[in-house]
Amino acid sequence: MCRMLVVDQKEQSLLQEKTRMYVHLLGLPVELQYADSYASACRSVRYGMRIDILVARYDPEAEASVSEPLRSAQPWIKRVLITEKAAGREFETGKDLLLPSDMDPGTFYRAIEVLAPETARKAADVDRVNQWYSNNADRQDRILEVLRIIKEEYWDDLSLTYLASRVYTSPCYLSTLFHKFVGVSPLAYLNDYRMRQAVQLLLDTDSSVTAICRKVGYRNLPYFCTCFKNKYGTTPAQFREQFKLSAAV
Repeated sequence: MCRMLVVDQKEQSLLQEKTRMYVHLLGLPVELQYADSYASACRSVRYGMRIDILVARYDPEAEASVSEPLRSAQPWIKRVLITEKAAGREFETGKDLLLPSDMDPGTFYRAIEVLAPETARKAADVDRVNQWYSNNADRQDRILEVLRIIKEEYWDDLSLTYLASRVYTSPCYLSTLFHKFVGVSPLAYLNDYRMRQAVQLLLDTDSSVTAICRKVGYRNLPYFCTCFKNKYGTTPAQFREQFKLSAAV
C-alpha cells in the first residue's frame, strides 16, 4: 500500500480534494493522509507517520525548510509538486516531479507511474478514466463546487438537500454523482472532513474538546466523541494526550 500525504496551505485550493478524487477514479491502492501546513506535515512525519509520496504546492522559498526536515526523517519520500507554471520535468534528485495545477487524472497517473511503479500497475484503465473525466466536465464542476462548499462551510449545519440546492440538482442525483467521483456519499465526506479538522485543532490548539466539537460542526458532544473514536480508535482527549506523550519522547 502506497502512503500519500497531501499538503495544501491555500484555503481556496482544492488540491486535497482533487487528489482524493483522482485516487478513487483511478482505483489506486493508496492510503491518503492530509495536512493543512508544511509544519503539520513535518510534525506528522517526525512522530511516526510513514509517507512514500508527498503531494504539495511548489514553493521555492520554502524548499530548504520543508524538504530537509522531511527527508532527514524519512529519506525515501518522493514528491509530486504542483505549480501554476508550465511543468512536466523531473527534479535532478529523481525523487520529485512538477505537475501543472490543472492536471487531469491521466497526468496524475503518469506521476505515480514514475514515482511508484508498483502502485501505478494496479490502476484502472487510465485512458478510459481520463476520457470519462473529460466527457463529464460539467458534472465534475458540480462536484468540485460541493467539495468547495464543504471546505468553506463544514462547521455549519450542512444537509444533503442544502448541498444539492447549491449546485441546482436533486439530493438523489447529487449523492449518486458524488459517489462516482469521490467514492463516498457527500455526508460521509463531510463527516470525514470534520474529523480531519478536529485532529488539527486537537494538535495545534489548546481548545477544549467541547469547543472543538462545536467548531467542526457537531452539536452533540457524545456523538462527536463516538464518531472520533470510530475513526481513530481513541477519544479526542486520549488522542491529544497520546500525541503529547510521543512529542515528549
